[in-house]
Amino acid sequence: MGNPNSSLTSEFQSLLYYKFTFKKEYDKNELAIFLAKAPDTVQRYCSGRLPVTADTARDIIRFIAKKNPKDTEFLEFFCLEAGFLPLPISKGKLTKEEREKDQIRLAILNGQALKEIEDAFNDGKLERHELKKIEKALTRLQEKAGELKEKIRKEAL
Repeated sequence: MGNPNSSLTSEFQSLLYYKFTFKKEYDKNELAIFLAKAPDTVQRYCSGRLPVTADTARDIIRFIAKKNPKDTEFLEFFCLEAGFLPLPISKGKLTKEEREKDQIRLAILNGQALKEIEDAFNDGKLERHELKKIEKALTRLQEKAGELKEKIRKEAL
C-alpha cells in the first residue's frame, strides 16, 4: 500500500486516502462502480500508486456530490486555491420557507465565524491551527452567502 505522506502522492490523493480509507466516509467499491473502474484501480488512486487524471477527479467530485451534497472538500481543493468558491446551482423556485431557512443558516454561520475569530485572538496570538478554523468558518459563510445570492438572483430572471 502506498504512503499518503509520500512526496509522490498528490494532495488530492491524500484527501482521497483520508476520506475513503482512513475515515471510511465513502465506499471505494461504490466509487469503482460509479467510475466504471476496477476496485483495485480505485485503491491505487487512494494509495497514491496511480495518478488521478483531471477527468477522474471531476468524476470523483460528482460521486461525492451525489452521496453528500454538503461535502465540498474535494471541490474546494481546486476552487479555493484558484480564488473561487464552490456554489451549488439553484434548482426550482425559492420558497419563502427556504429563503428564511437560508437566512437563519447564514446568521448562524456568521456567528460561528465571529466566534472562531474571537477565540483565536483571545490569547493575543494567532496560531496556524486557529487560522485554519477561521478560514474554514469564513469559507462556509461565503459559500452560504453566495448560494443565497444565486437563489435570489435566479428569482429576478
